[in-house]
Amino acid sequence: MTDPAATPAAESPAAPEAPEAYALKRPDLPEGVPWDAAFEKAALPIAQGLGLTPHQLQGLVDFYAGHQAEAFAAAGRARQLEETRASEALRAEWGPDYTVKLSQAARAARYFGGEELVSLLNESGLGNNPQLIRAFEKAGALLGEDTLKGTGEDAGRGLAPADAMRKARELMQRPGYLKRDHPDHFDLVSEVSAMFERALGKASR
Repeated sequence: MTDPAATPAAESPAAPEAPEAYALKRPDLPEGVPWDAAFEKAALPIAQGLGLTPHQLQGLVDFYAGHQAEAFAAAGRARQLEETRASEALRAEWGPDYTVKLSQAARAARYFGGEELVSLLNESGLGNNPQLIRAFEKAGALLGEDTLKGTGEDAGRGLAPADAMRKARELMQRPGYLKRDHPDHFDLVSEVSAMFERALGKASR
């Protein structure tokens, strides 16, 4: 039987002499999840101090990355469910006026806070909150269409009703129209609403 103590050192993996020698293979992460290089840099000396082999550390990194990817996916599913519930609640409340009121809320948000506020609402998920959407819709209604000019409602003017309807359908096929976290979402909602108003003969009122 071979004496374990006689096994050459090369056959017994050990922690590298320097943290930089780990040469980790960075895992593939979902789009939108950046690799934390600062965390990696801070963790390597600790791993070396604990005596982790490159294989052991790589296993931990892969496990952690998989956990992060699943957490990210779960958050995305929760956000999508929140968007669906918010949309369903407002559709039930506003009925056929849903598109127009949603457009008015979007224009009011842009009027009060500009692109910075719109980005904040999109990125944080606050733009899916029904109470906030109702508040912006009411604010838009109080301001009136004349005040909100220049935030999207003039898009349909100059088009024949049939052309406006075709344009609205075309815009509704774009990814940003259905995704509230898309940077073009508010603009597309406003433009689609304007096209429908033009197509239905409301833009000339």
